Amino acid sequence: MLFENQEEAEFRLSEGVVLWNGLLFYPRIIGYHDGEIIYWGVRVGSDGVLDRDLRSLVADQIVEGTPYLCENKWLLGAKLTDPGFNEFEPFPIGYVYYQGMPTYCQRMPTRMTTQSLTPHALVFSRLRLSLSEEPFFQHPGGSFNFDILRPAIEGEDFCPIDQIGATLSSQRELVAISHEVAVMRASSTEGLVFFEGIAVGSISLDGPPDIVMKPDLAFLKSELMPCGFGIKD
Repeated sequence: MLFENQEEAEFRLSEGVVLWNGLLFYPRIIGYHDGEIIYWGVRVGSDGVLDRDLRSLVADQIVEGTPYLCENKWLLGAKLTDPGFNEFEPFPIGYVYYQGMPTYCQRMPTRMTTQSLTPHALVFSRLRLSLSEEPFFQHPGGSFNFDILRPAIEGEDFCPIDQIGATLSSQRELVAISHEVAVMRASSTEGLVFFEGIAVGSISLDGPPDIVMKPDLAFLKSELMPCGFGIKD
């Protein structure tokens, strides 16, 4: 059992967001239905849903744990034992624009606990050109809008490997390939490849996606090749 009772579930889940089948949800109500603890949530990015409306709209969806679309607002009512929650394990975040700057966002510490992602667990770090560069970390304040994290967490903006050059040419400064890998425009013809916020090499924006690796970071080749990159010797 993930939680001993409803009170523990409320304590661990009510202050943050959770991932359900790849979608990010705010908790609205932690309650009971037919003797089981139920998570009633609204997808991050949806507003204006009252708790009483949420209960009535998704009450008949609980057994299947199917999100209910109402006026373009995804609502969810699901048992906490629903496998879609993946036992509330910590999930990766990735590259986002925070305060107007491209940053790498992590959940720290990454504890394997049954709790939601809260603002206090978020750490934003500037992108670094080398391991020797001093990292700069920033925690958000108490009031935080998770909307800016949703595309990164859900992978909504992941760029196909063969569209990196075209995407960066259209006034985009940075594109994410995965939660861990991104490419930033360095010039009109060259991009810097980042792994977990650190520059590991460069690629041509008007040729094949082959990375010229930094010699001291060549050990990261195995992390980049599954994304579709080639590696130049």
